[in-house]
Amino acid sequence: MVFHRCGLTNEDLNRKWSSPDPKLHPEIFHARGILEYMTHVMKKVPYVYCDFHGHSNTKNCFFYGCSAKKSWSRMDLSKYENETDFMVLPIVMQNCCPSFSLSQCSYKVERNRETTARITVWRSYGVKRSYTLETSYCGCDEGQYKGFHFGIRQLKEIGSTFCMSLSSLEEETKKRANLPASNRLSTITPSSSSKSMDFVDEEQSDSD
Repeated sequence: MVFHRCGLTNEDLNRKWSSPDPKLHPEIFHARGILEYMTHVMKKVPYVYCDFHGHSNTKNCFFYGCSAKKSWSRMDLSKYENETDFMVLPIVMQNCCPSFSLSQCSYKVERNRETTARITVWRSYGVKRSYTLETSYCGCDEGQYKGFHFGIRQLKEIGSTFCMSLSSLEEETKKRANLPASNRLSTITPSSSSKSMDFVDEEQSDSD
């Protein structure tokens, strides 16, 4: 079996986040060191953490997040959580990214994923918005890119819309917190033109 996210030790680095070795997994060890410093020394919990992955079979672009109510652990099930905290970013992405699929997002915390970055950061550092952003190797089966593979143009668009979503996330979260509970996670259905950023590749641009 061949992995594309292994280190020089031929180990899947996204299964080493719970206890990384400083010599064998230095990337993970030092990334956790930064998070340790932020949360325990600076006393500032990161607002968002996101790991970027390619997905080998599920199509489109989507998030994996973390919900205590969807955890394998009974201890998590008793914790209070506000779904607005972690579900607003996917909703905002749905409203501006043509290749994003809100319906394919999952917030399960599975036992066999405990050593991944997403769950380790959520559990160890209290980052409510800890995600993996998955982009398919197999293209899209819905939306304006249905039937097409992702190219450089679409990947740039995903990155740009992710940054746009981050820039409005705090304001959008606060705004939704003041809405009735039944409306906090409602989505806006944009027209196809409003959802596209009209991202143009430099080599295809007709501008001077």
